[in-house]
Amino acid sequence: MFSINLVILIPFIVAALLPFSFRRFKKNHLGWFVLIVPTVLFVLLARLIPSVADGKTYVHTYEWIPTLDFNFTTYLDGLSMIFALLITGVGSLVILYSIFYLSSKESLQHFYCYLLLFMGAMLGVVFSDNLMVLYVFWELTSVSSFLLIAFWNHRQGSRQGAQKAMLITVSGGIAMLVGFIMLHTMTGSFSIREIIASVNEISDHALFIPAMILILLGAFTKSAQFPFHIWLPDAMEAPTPVSAYLHSATMVKAGIYLVARFTPVFGADEVWFWVVSIVGMITLFWGSFNAVRQTDLKALLAFSTVSQLGLIMSLLGLGSIALQFGYSADSVLYTQATFAALFHLINHSTFKGALFMVVGILDHELGTRDIRRLGGLMTLMPFTFTVALIGSLSMAGLPPFNGFLSKEMFFASTVYIMEVDIFSLPSFGIIFPVVAWIASVLTFVYCMIIVFKVFLGKPQQEKLDKPIHEAPIGMLLSPMILGALVVGIFFFPNLLGQYILQPAMGSIYPTFGDSADLTPKISAWHGVKPELLMTIGVILIGALLYKFLKLWKPFVYGLFSSSFTFNSLYNNLLAFSVRNSNIVTNRYMNGLLRHYLTYIFVFFIVTVGSYLFYSRAFSFDISTNASFRVFEVCLVAIMGVAAVSMLFAKSRITATLLNGVLGYSIAIFFVLFRAPDLALTQLVVESVTTALFLLAFSHLPDWKKEKLPTRTKLINGIVSVAVGLIVVLIGLSVVDFNHFDPISSYFENAYELAGGANIVNAILGDFRGFDTMLEVVVLFIAGLGVYSMIKLRTKKEDENIEDQ
Repeated sequence: MFSINLVILIPFIVAALLPFSFRRFKKNHLGWFVLIVPTVLFVLLARLIPSVADGKTYVHTYEWIPTLDFNFTTYLDGLSMIFALLITGVGSLVILYSIFYLSSKESLQHFYCYLLLFMGAMLGVVFSDNLMVLYVFWELTSVSSFLLIAFWNHRQGSRQGAQKAMLITVSGGIAMLVGFIMLHTMTGSFSIREIIASVNEISDHALFIPAMILILLGAFTKSAQFPFHIWLPDAMEAPTPVSAYLHSATMVKAGIYLVARFTPVFGADEVWFWVVSIVGMITLFWGSFNAVRQTDLKALLAFSTVSQLGLIMSLLGLGSIALQFGYSADSVLYTQATFAALFHLINHSTFKGALFMVVGILDHELGTRDIRRLGGLMTLMPFTFTVALIGSLSMAGLPPFNGFLSKEMFFASTVYIMEVDIFSLPSFGIIFPVVAWIASVLTFVYCMIIVFKVFLGKPQQEKLDKPIHEAPIGMLLSPMILGALVVGIFFFPNLLGQYILQPAMGSIYPTFGDSADLTPKISAWHGVKPELLMTIGVILIGALLYKFLKLWKPFVYGLFSSSFTFNSLYNNLLAFSVRNSNIVTNRYMNGLLRHYLTYIFVFFIVTVGSYLFYSRAFSFDISTNASFRVFEVCLVAIMGVAAVSMLFAKSRITATLLNGVLGYSIAIFFVLFRAPDLALTQLVVESVTTALFLLAFSHLPDWKKEKLPTRTKLINGIVSVAVGLIVVLIGLSVVDFNHFDPISSYFENAYELAGGANIVNAILGDFRGFDTMLEVVVLFIAGLGVYSMIKLRTKKEDENIEDQ
């Protein structure tokens, strides 16, 4: 049976091996070896397209923590198939492109390791059926993208862009995690399929709307929706292969995937419709509006990506309205918006991936991405120009390119939505086609900027650092393949619709019967309809605006200029947080151990004491306890005298010996209470620590009595007495505390449950196994940190020796 788990694990396995094997590829570029991974995965997944198109799904479950309902369950259906093909297919082309883009002098083993980590994490996101497993992969995409964006870490812009992307996407991910926990609270399951099946039982739950909003926050931050879009332009500091992969085809599509996957759960709710569609429309307009003002080609493509993501998101919102009506001939009309979203999702990955690679070629071969320094490249770089023309015209929505087909369907969906008599749409429905049309006009303008200002006109060789020349064929191969797909999809769109889009529609509308009814026939000509008139208007007005760009651009953008921007808000918030965290930290991190212990003890008193008083756990009866024996009373008296005397000790050796008296007295108590193993452990530890104290005397400063203010002594005394009192009360109360189910059955049946005759070993190895594993992980991370510091120090010393 085909295992999707293996598809996810292969990139991680190869990524783990790269640091140890990259030296074998010094004669050849490491990318040739890495290219095998996505190519093989793409072929494996492509072989399943016919069976998935016939409605078959692939499910595989590996029990991880079954008692907590955490299982590594993978689920391949039509929706996950689209994203998996994009992840592996575009990934293959990006790696092929990177072989010629990145020099072998770069740290390639790190680059490809990060890239494979990201690829595996994205596959994990789209294949995971368990919410907790999905969340793990979701945050792993943020971590790996952080590493990729900051790959050129010697650049300040790369470091800042990576930090911004990390902070925003991880914050959204935490909100999404809370939403997932709420879903589990409502349904009792972490399985997405089971949650979809129980949607009718949770739609009226008090947590339904909060869970929806929190999950959407995760999706919006990851897919750069307004106002969280600010991280995407800064992330363009990454190498171009990273931009082409993460920011056009994969990572930014993760939020799109999440919204599509949860449409069957939340789509029938009015809040979902308005939030998703309005946020998408605002993002569509704001991205296109800002793209026109850019002078850096990569920044222009970044804002255009924001805009296109908003277009796809708005379509998913519009398409969710079909769930309000249930399955019928009329409601099927509104599912076309979702179909258009999936169609444009694929189209966008093709033309935007090609455009990012074109910009990378210009930057790599000419040394600049500045539009003001470029021009007249058409005749000198004909192949690059051809790919740029195909990608730009497709993004502008012109035939004969695939972007025209999905853009027409987008216009048609916004027109259809005006006719829906629900959610106050008769009054507000006009905003969708109006915003869509205005944003499309601006999209046309910035596409013309790419074509005319960069490739037409007079060459400006004097403004360039390198002579103008065509890129090598290896660097052109990937964008040319994507350009061919742009044209090929236009002429054979229904092949894509039948085998790829149709099964995905069945995943989003599982209750709508045959998915074939949800798949419209795609054609370039469908008569003179509103969407065609809107396209003609886009071309005419867009051409006019581009013609007079110098006249209206300074006025419009000067009118909308403001010192308040979301970027400035983010920067001010970050600076405020750093500044005030430093103030707070310096208030308590003053180097005095006494203060640190005071904070810990006060926290202990407040939390533990408050809970025990609140739960009325301070109740005990000592009348049934065993009587005290004389030697027990004597031991307690000795310990009390030793503890109090330690406070008045005038030398270190006296304090050490008194501390030893306490330790050895506890060991004697263990002997009296028939715990020889604990007594032996206590004796060994006490002997070793006492010896270490004595050995360290010669290195310690003189013992000086500290003169403390009366207020400090009073606080210390109160805290000490309070801690002692709380501990004594806990010890007395624990005998009668029965607020929780007893766990004695675990210890009574330790041998059967854990296979251990020693109860201590059973507790540490099995009953506390997960906790022990985390402790080992912490030690492992600390060890890696120490090892890295030693290696860096050795490297620095070697460099200093060479300099001398």
